[in-house]
Amino acid sequence: MKNHLFNLLSSAIAFYIPFQLALLTDLILVKNLVILIFCIQWMSFIPAYYFQTEKFFDLTGSITYISIILSTIYITGTDKIADYIIVGCVTVWAIRLGSFLFMRIHKAGEDRRFRTIKTNFTRFLMTWTLQGMWVSMCLLCVLTALSSYNGIIIN
Repeated sequence: MKNHLFNLLSSAIAFYIPFQLALLTDLILVKNLVILIFCIQWMSFIPAYYFQTEKFFDLTGSITYISIILSTIYITGTDKIADYIIVGCVTVWAIRLGSFLFMRIHKAGEDRRFRTIKTNFTRFLMTWTLQGMWVSMCLLCVLTALSSYNGIIIN
């Protein structure tokens, strides 16, 4: 019981920190995108827990990066080259990292780190929530820059 409470508290904190940082930007789009990041992770957790698999965990992280960054550029309707450069950099990085991690797990057949994690509901949920925190924290500056009135300015 103590471990479950710790896992749930950790999950709450992992959501609270990036959400509060998003609120500090005073940009509704950034706040909504951070919520969407966590929703993607939590929705992906459901089949992962049901099927007791971690095979698409890393791929989901990369897909979240790409879908959020492309959604941001679409919603803002920017025409600035600097915005597209940063979106391209994030997209290339997410594809490279995600494909590497996915292929590594695919070749090995499993990710050993998840053997005990995926059988524990709250611990597995915490892991997916931490991935949401990781995506949010890494993207927060880019999302803020893209969502701001000025966008990214090259001097």
